[in-house]
Amino acid sequence: MRTYGKWWEMVPSTSPEIMSQTIPDIISHDFIILKYEELVIPEEITIFETYNPGAVIKIWAYTIVKQWICLWEQPSVRCPKFPRMFSPKLKKINVPTNTIRIEFNHSNLDYFTEIDAVLLTGIKCNPAHLPKFFSLAIKSKERRGPISRKLESVQFKPVAANVDVIIDFLVNDFESFIIESGMVDDEDSAQFTLKDLPSEILFKICSYLDLQSLFQLSETCVKLHEVAVDPLLYTEINLRPYWNLVNSDLLETLGRRCKFLRKLDLSWCGCCTSLTSHDMIKFISKCGSNLTHIKLNSLSILNAPCIDIIGKVCQSLTGEYQISHAFSSEMIYHINL
Repeated sequence: MRTYGKWWEMVPSTSPEIMSQTIPDIISHDFIILKYEELVIPEEITIFETYNPGAVIKIWAYTIVKQWICLWEQPSVRCPKFPRMFSPKLKKINVPTNTIRIEFNHSNLDYFTEIDAVLLTGIKCNPAHLPKFFSLAIKSKERRGPISRKLESVQFKPVAANVDVIIDFLVNDFESFIIESGMVDDEDSAQFTLKDLPSEILFKICSYLDLQSLFQLSETCVKLHEVAVDPLLYTEINLRPYWNLVNSDLLETLGRRCKFLRKLDLSWCGCCTSLTSHDMIKFISKCGSNLTHIKLNSLSILNAPCIDIIGKVCQSLTGEYQISHAFSSEMIYHINL
């Protein structure tokens, strides 16, 4: 692994997270992706941790229907400094996989962790049965209506704790708060709803929401849609927590909202998803002229044309520019900056 402990988060050179309200409760610092020869329905995963165990916090499986599924997650814990065979209880799935992703949090480590092997155990999949899994996935999508499919495409998982509090207040306590504050008369209280608030107050509420909540709010009614798609709410975009959901459709939607985008984090995106380098080039061309900060760490789709368009379009980059651990050898390229 690349680091350990919390010291690297405390040094003066550490930059704050972009769009901090999107940070999930269980934070991942690093990951590895393992691919096996055989397709199996996973029943058990055993991780042979040789030195400084306890950093594993999430295990994902990439299924044959091109979907990432989280099999297990847990916050980082401090463990005795002895080798162990770590085999957490996995979420049961009925779809074959041969690709596993393991995420790490190094906060409780006193030194680098080390893994010798990862054993994937499961029911071997007969190739003759593969069409059945694809047909079931197609039928499952067909049973959902257009609104359900739209919401599925923006069903981001991470939700910050403060967002939970805000949503709970708006759903359960907002009406009584309005009445008690004397903002409306009792006879009018039954007609007063969230939509009756001034747009400025709605905008302020939306500024505390993460991308999941903003997208869902924009699907509720016309007035909340107008507020939730305001470009001033999208001056900072952090897509790293949603790496498994980012695709061309999402970038196209964000492209219509990010007219004043200044900070962007695309780290970890594009891994076994439909996102392509062409999608990134299109997005940067449309929204990158005002960027001052950009993070592209471990971005699997990054290549020479992507770097070239960043050099041409992002003329305002005066802050942070991270591009570490990129996968593509095509990045070796001369760029005229």
